[in-house]
Amino acid sequence: MLNQRGMPEDGSRRGKVESSILEILEALDGGETYQSDLVRQSGFSKSRVSEVLSSLEKRGLVSRSSLGKNFRIMPISTLRKRNVFEIGKQGAKKNSDKILSLGIIRASEYPFVLPFEKMLREKLGITLRFVFYDNGLDLSRDLSQLQLDLGIAPVLTHFVFFSVGSPIKMIAPAGSGGASILVNKSRRNSKNFDVATTKLSTMELMLRSSMKDGDLPRSSKVSYYQSPKRMTNALLSGEVDAACIWEPYSTMLLKKQGFKKLVHYEDSNEGNLCCALAAGNHIESHTLYRIVKTFNDSLEVYRKDPERYVPPYSTLLRFDEKLMRIASKEYVYPSELEHRKLAKQFERSGITIPFPGSVKDAVLSAS
Repeated sequence: MLNQRGMPEDGSRRGKVESSILEILEALDGGETYQSDLVRQSGFSKSRVSEVLSSLEKRGLVSRSSLGKNFRIMPISTLRKRNVFEIGKQGAKKNSDKILSLGIIRASEYPFVLPFEKMLREKLGITLRFVFYDNGLDLSRDLSQLQLDLGIAPVLTHFVFFSVGSPIKMIAPAGSGGASILVNKSRRNSKNFDVATTKLSTMELMLRSSMKDGDLPRSSKVSYYQSPKRMTNALLSGEVDAACIWEPYSTMLLKKQGFKKLVHYEDSNEGNLCCALAAGNHIESHTLYRIVKTFNDSLEVYRKDPERYVPPYSTLLRFDEKLMRIASKEYVYPSELEHRKLAKQFERSGITIPFPGSVKDAVLSAS
């Protein structure tokens, strides 16, 4: 068999494939890439690249994490650099240390990341690299493994990872609202709902609260999905009767016939915080507090002129701009990350916290 370079792909070619891939990874200069890009750039087959990456991963040379049908590849040297990340008062010490990765979920909630990116670059000399996710579990997992420096995800997701020993901490609030429970109109009176949601998320908190309050039958079955696209397809196909889903997917579904909004986020979650910015503990504390201040400043900039950031944010996430303008109005942006409110929020949804102080420990204290 010949590869894309016209060379035979037998065992004797493995060393050449490995050398080619290592050259590409070295050229990243502290960055990351995707397995599909390595296939394209190297010119070798998917199976051969996958085989070599598995070998490199076992030898501790690369980190490989699943993102849907693709894999994100990061040289271990990049993670080591991030473990010693430290910025002094005059900015980053090394050029390679100026890059921070920020994970965000594909949602309408985060247009403020655009002024945040700009202000980090101008004030702290930090370049922000965005990494996109379909759910908070995958994001917080990568953050806990230091494959991310920062991550915006549901407060419950961050707290669960912190509770099992992950080296992360919530450092700032990042929005509230923008979620609904949608139901197939033909099944509105059913006593045996099958409801789609994502595991250990704000969606699940909302769903559990709605079942507890009687907005949904207590006997409802909960089905977990890893992405909003899969939830949407499950609802459209009739695989489930309802879905607890975030924006802009909720608005997308409501534009289709046959669905209605059964519960809105503010109906049972008024005042609750949806998401928070969390950081890995490898970031030096002085730098962390400067990042928090810059983040809070960027939220204030966004609050003053939200319409300005919707078009470029829509482009960034590849969503329809008109849809995003509608969906972005569903959110509010609290200015405080208060551990007592988080604890009450968890408990209201039926989550028992054995040690109340653990919620406080999961939140960065004021400087």
